[in-house]
Amino acid sequence: MMHDLVPTILITGFLGSGKTTLINRILSSHPDKKISLILNEFGDIKLESKFIEVKGVGMVSELSGGCLCCVASVDLPRIIRYTLEQAPATEYLIIEASGLSDPDPVRATLTSYGLSTLIHLDTVVAVVDADNFETTAKVHPLVMSQIAEADYAILSKTQTHSKEDVDRLLQRVSSIGLGTKTFVWDDSFDTSIIFDPPFSPHILKAEHHHHSHVSFDQYYYLSKEKHDISLINRVLSELPANILRVKGYSDNYLLQKVGSRIDIRMAKQPIGDYQTAILVIGTELNKLILQKLFASAKLSQ
Repeated sequence: MMHDLVPTILITGFLGSGKTTLINRILSSHPDKKISLILNEFGDIKLESKFIEVKGVGMVSELSGGCLCCVASVDLPRIIRYTLEQAPATEYLIIEASGLSDPDPVRATLTSYGLSTLIHLDTVVAVVDADNFETTAKVHPLVMSQIAEADYAILSKTQTHSKEDVDRLLQRVSSIGLGTKTFVWDDSFDTSIIFDPPFSPHILKAEHHHHSHVSFDQYYYLSKEKHDISLINRVLSELPANILRVKGYSDNYLLQKVGSRIDIRMAKQPIGDYQTAILVIGTELNKLILQKLFASAKLSQ
């Protein structure tokens, strides 16, 4: 019996660019579509699914143990097969890569012969953080690779930027990706474009290929004890500049930090697992100091 190939969308973007937020908007805007998700956990603790706010998703699978480009050849086909077996009515499959994933090896796996009877890679989307793009791209060439290998580049966090600044950033992003179409993520942005694959195959620019995340360090703060969320907020605001990304939860709160931007909000679903679980990604992390900082926010202090 022949089955239709499941259209597959790969969402990439550097740390904190807004990939999960985009997925939530896609899900809430298209409740009629049967969408399953594969979320790439940078570590072994399940965090990403906690930030999916929309119920009724066909299936949410988590791929842990490293960035997607490092586990693409073996683990990704396995989790794709498992997801589609568990949710056979899936109409679209969205795969969210970690912020440190190079799309090139992931694309190669998704278009490989081994998956050719299950899925079809329709679109590669790169989310680009307007607030941090220029400074981040100078230090981390992976940002350039994510844009260069995307079909669509979506400029996020443009609310505080002037029209002239946004136009300049769009021109800069367009110059990186040969054949990459650019969009501004504002109130009028139509997420239907995600389901509209480009007419012609994307042309990869090999000179932008960078697999550089080996220089990044990670630290997990895990605790079964209750914490004061206002104290955690203070800790987040005082973290040093070598910390690029913080994501996690404490009690019933979801928390994130990228650059100087801190976001703390109530979770829309039970969290479970640990009372507090926080992932910190950066360079040359002093894990002992991080442990002491977050532990200082315990209510038992």
